[in-house]
Amino acid sequence: MTIARRRTSATLTAGAISAAILSTLLSGPAAQTATPSQIPAPAQVQAPVRVPASGVYVIRRGDTLSGIAARHGVSLRTILALNRMHMRTIIYPGQRIRIGTGTRVAVHVVRRGDTLSGIAARYGISLRTILAVNRMNIRTIIYPGQRIIINRSGQAWAPATNPSVAQLKSMVANTARRMGVRPSLVLAIALQESSFRQNVTSWAGAIGTMQVMPSSGVWASRLVGRPLNLRNAQDNITAGVAIIRALIWTSPNLRIAIASYYQGQRSVMTRGMYRDTRAYVASVLNHERRFR
Repeated sequence: MTIARRRTSATLTAGAISAAILSTLLSGPAAQTATPSQIPAPAQVQAPVRVPASGVYVIRRGDTLSGIAARHGVSLRTILALNRMHMRTIIYPGQRIRIGTGTRVAVHVVRRGDTLSGIAARYGISLRTILAVNRMNIRTIIYPGQRIIINRSGQAWAPATNPSVAQLKSMVANTARRMGVRPSLVLAIALQESSFRQNVTSWAGAIGTMQVMPSSGVWASRLVGRPLNLRNAQDNITAGVAIIRALIWTSPNLRIAIASYYQGQRSVMTRGMYRDTRAYVASVLNHERRFR
């Protein structure tokens, strides 16, 4: 991360744009010591998650509302309603929030050959319930190691997963095609931002594969018309692609759109590209040529 990132953290016209992990992530000490995310060992059903009997959770450092919701098998909407919060509410360590009464939520770990309809039949619930519970649709692609909540109430989010590099590349490319953005461009940005790792958070708070800031996640949620959980790999990628697409639509050219993803659109348009931004753009374009 750079000083430029700090001084441009709130410069996007429509909302703060995602922070990036600078190119040192690809060549510096962090890249040398980090290892790719590992897929959980296959199993038919993981141990259920239990919400505390008191229905009260104490916020810890690094927590997010969407992450708490996923971890305890309740919907983000439920947590917001119970605590009279909204998507922009700021939480802090030590804060106590209500997460509902104690429940148990079974989690299925996808295995090779699984289908959503087959999983639904195996547990005796409808496909519609599976889709609703996990915020999926009939076209959602599932992959081995992904965790899917099995819950008849329809009140739970899919928990965050850490797919492999190969799986993330496939998810990025498929999401880009579906949303009308050139896959090679999104793959290049994902490589530059995180080296295709979902389980990373920058010191500035940017999350996941596309390194999306929580505030930018709120904006991306509005762009796609549904809440996005940045700790979930597919939602994180969707957020990043939605932001890139919006920047392409509203920027004079592609170079400015890429720069805006890093520096912020308002800053780029009023101050020009900083030196590190120009290096970021050049690196992304170089990566993109490799992915064509």
